[in-house]
Amino acid sequence: INILNARKLLKDVEISDKLLKKIAKLCIELGVDGHRADILIAAAAKTIASYNQRKKVTGDDIKEAADLVLPHRMRKQPFQEPEPIEDKVDEIMDEDDEDDDGDDDEQKDDEQEQEEKEEQQDDEQESQPQPPQPENDDNQKGKQKKNYDIGNSQKPDIKINKDKKLRMGSGKRAKTLSSKSGKYVKAKIPKEKASDIAIDATIRASVVRNVGCGKGKIKIEKDDLREKVREKKKASVIVFVVDSSGSMAAKKRMEAAKGAVMALLEDAYQKRDKVGFVAFRGNKAEVLLKPTSSVELAARYLKELPTGGRTPLPDGMYKGFELLKREINKDKNTIPAMVLITDGKGNVAIQKNVREEVISLSNEIKENNIHLMVIDSGAGFLKLGYNSEIVEAGCGEYINLDELSADNIVDAVKSNLIKI
Repeated sequence: INILNARKLLKDVEISDKLLKKIAKLCIELGVDGHRADILIAAAAKTIASYNQRKKVTGDDIKEAADLVLPHRMRKQPFQEPEPIEDKVDEIMDEDDEDDDGDDDEQKDDEQEQEEKEEQQDDEQESQPQPPQPENDDNQKGKQKKNYDIGNSQKPDIKINKDKKLRMGSGKRAKTLSSKSGKYVKAKIPKEKASDIAIDATIRASVVRNVGCGKGKIKIEKDDLREKVREKKKASVIVFVVDSSGSMAAKKRMEAAKGAVMALLEDAYQKRDKVGFVAFRGNKAEVLLKPTSSVELAARYLKELPTGGRTPLPDGMYKGFELLKREINKDKNTIPAMVLITDGKGNVAIQKNVREEVISLSNEIKENNIHLMVIDSGAGFLKLGYNSEIVEAGCGEYINLDELSADNIVDAVKSNLIKI
């Protein structure tokens, strides 16, 4: 009931110019880019006031709204922790209140004095006879001039921003042909009735057909019609399955694996893909993050990732597979990818046999068109784990942590994602 009443009251809620200036100063002092934050703080403050059954926004409403709007907008990097802003907000909102009140009082006095002068002048003008004014076109234009200044009847030019990466045909992840939407990349002869006509290609076909006719006109025939072929980016869902058991012997290698995943998470942040996270250690795997575009949560869990214990490799692969399978069922057009970071030395089975289980799961991954990348974190020349068998059964990409530097690992994984 309170929310329904707040909706009705919201349109009548007012916010003073003084508080609007406070909001602007708040965003400037805190180094927030753009004007979206100013607008959202004002809108949120009005909503808070209406929810509390008030028609005027208060300073406390601004403080509460700022706490909702500003923290994540102050980050300069994707995974930078938001800084506490409560003290700064209080300082800015509480300062100069007395001076502002004084300025408002002086402004009101000035406005009142000006209004009295204008009323006096109007009375004097009304008391004096005015000569008749001829109604000519110039006077009419003068009366209408402000309206023409305010409104603009001309239609703005429509500009279409080109996607450079897609136009180049490389460096763009997960492209797919689409008949309804996406970027127009080429034309084709329609098999049936053309629903999305390519005007340029149609005209070119007509010109070629009429070469030598000398009529100087373009006549479009049915055989000239060409249809657009469109291309659009498909969303990727990347699940990181990380071995956090004690078998990943060197702490340095564990940190390198974490660093590689962090870089990949940042790339996923920029691409707006979904990211999930599974860690396995002890006797079971744990889903730390279901696939989401809010990858800052994944970064937080990764930073606090515990190590030690046994290696339930099959369960880790199974939990990652289940997450991806769920996303595939939600959206058949999604591009699923699993990044498995382990030395492959699994020693805890789901039921009986580790080797049979990891090979079976790898086959399931391949059959469901899940793109598999295995980062081998094992030390030494001799590799005793199941990684090679996982890659072979799952038709995956194998990346050896011993052979590649941290930067090269990131480049290798990114290039593999681009190929998808």
